[in-house]
Formats: sequence, C-alpha cells, structure tokens
Amino acid sequence: MNEKNLETKECRLCHQTKILDDFYFNLKWNKFLPACKECEKIKGKLQREKTKELARLGKTIECKYCHKKKLIYQSKFLCYDCILKKQKPRAKIYHQKNRKSLLLKSKFQYRKNIQKNLWQNARIRAKKENIPFNIEVSDVIIPKYCPIFGIKLMVGNNKRQDNSPSLDKIIPRLGYVKGNVKVISWKANNIKNIGTAEEHEMIAKWIRQNTLSKFNH
Repeated sequence: MNEKNLETKECRLCHQTKILDDFYFNLKWNKFLPACKECEKIKGKLQREKTKELARLGKTIECKYCHKKKLIYQSKFLCYDCILKKQKPRAKIYHQKNRKSLLLKSKFQYRKNIQKNLWQNARIRAKKENIPFNIEVSDVIIPKYCPIFGIKLMVGNNKRQDNSPSLDKIIPRLGYVKGNVKVISWKANNIKNIGTAEEHEMIAKWIRQNTLSKFNH
C-alpha cells in the first residue's frame, strides 16, 4: 500500500475515519467524495428504492434538469425526456473516447466471471427460445479439460475458439435444468448440436469404413 493510500479522511455520513482507498475519487471535481464507498452504496440503493416506489405509485417529482413535475425514472431524479437529452449523448461521447479501455475492461470482466457469464447467456437463450431454466451459477461447473475431447478449456481474448468453455444441454428438449447441463468445449458442443447420437454414430461408421477402404487399396 503506497503513502497516498495511507492518508485518512472522515466520512460525512457514518463519521468514521477511513483510508483514502475506502473513498471514490471524482475525476470531474479532482477530489475524493465526502462519503465512503460503503455509505455511497447504501445511499444509492435507498435512492433507487425511493424512485421505484414513487414511480409505482404514479407520484411526480420535480426533475433535476427541466424542473418540471414528472414521473422520475432514475435515482438521480431525472425524467425520461431529460435522460434522452442529457445522459445518453454524454454516455455516447464517453464510450467513444474510452472505447479501447472499456473494451479491455469488458474482456477482463468476462474472463474473470466466466462461470456467471455462461449462466447469464444460458438464461437469455432460454428466455428467447422459451425453454425451461432453473439452474443457478453454482450448477455451472467448469472442468480443466473438455470431458469429450480432452482438450484444455481456455477463455479466448477476442472471439470464441474450439477450446472455449460452453454450457451444453445434455438432452436439448429438457432445457437448462438441474442435472441436464455440462460445460464442454465449444467444438464439442457445436458438433453435438448438429445431430443426434444415432446420426453421429452413422457418420463415424461411414468415416471408418471409407478411411479403411482407402488405405487398403
């Protein structure tokens, strides 16, 4: 821990003295926020719950930007029109300026949370295809090697590869349900999805016969 991080600061909300690492740094203001990270998270959660409750009840509040009484959609007390006018263009500019760093961060987060990402992608597919889904993140067990081909499973940097981990439905029609999912390589999953076990056996038999007959002549 460096000398800067050892400096302390009192939180405005909980009044506890903490090190600077426990405070968010605001680049716009070029200083640390007055409340610690833990208090900021609690404050944000309470604000989100408040605005959700007000929106549910259909109550109006004065918008922070246009100062008109409207339904509020965010914890920052913005109406929908102001979100479109103020926040989205600003976010677009930010993403354009920081595209490379955001992409690297996204890739790092994907590699770090591969188990959760496989689960989330399966949940999206299940909803799209209208198939059963009741698995949890803990049900996605990633082995070191593909149980079918024996190749080492690795997360690619740019795109899906043959040895990338892939969540498979053992019996496709049952969906993503407990006991019916296994993590195998993308190559194995892609081949498996093309046909049934009987069809794969027929193809394997044909390949063996033709390979043997070719080398016998």
